[in-house]
Amino acid sequence: MSGLQLLSYKDPTISHCEECGNVALHNSKPRTILEKIFCFIPCFGLYRCHECNLRGWKLELEVDKNFWRNLLIYILFAIVAAIIVAYLMKFFVKS
Repeated sequence: MSGLQLLSYKDPTISHCEECGNVALHNSKPRTILEKIFCFIPCFGLYRCHECNLRGWKLELEVDKNFWRNLLIYILFAIVAAIIVAYLMKFFVKS
């Protein structure tokens, strides 16, 4: 998807292990209640390293390269839309 996106999905299984530097990561099943709760948050994933068996969380979203430009465009659209709505409210709703 291209255009004005702010965040994009990245596959954590192709990133490296923070302990040993190995690139062979795979999904890990949640063990505790807290891990099961955090698995419902779609931007975090629980992973295990094949080499050293380190378990950890990886962020599955990354900031797009044009994040600040796109955010500014969204803010400007919101301001313009608010001004238009305020004008229309004054025009059509008379007290």
